[in-house]
Amino acid sequence: MIYRVKGKSMEPLYKEGSLLVAVKTAPLVGKDILLRDPREKSRILLKRLVKMDSEGMFVEGLNRGMSTDSKEFGKVSKENYVARVLFRLW
Repeated sequence: MIYRVKGKSMEPLYKEGSLLVAVKTAPLVGKDILLRDPREKSRILLKRLVKMDSEGMFVEGLNRGMSTDSKEFGKVSKENYVARVLFRLW
């Protein structure tokens, strides 16, 4: 899938408007993933997967001052996982 970055939570690695290629493969700790926002399921978030266990996933944005992530909404169910980012097109 192709995903266009929205927001600044993953700067400086991914700028707003960047295009990413992501695939539905197993999530890996330390990799960037797409997931459904646990507060608004229709919204897709781009975050770094920091920790994963049987209770769920802990995700963070790279730009901590501009990111809404697990520090605010807690662990995210694995059911919210969408895809793992492979690379940036642009």
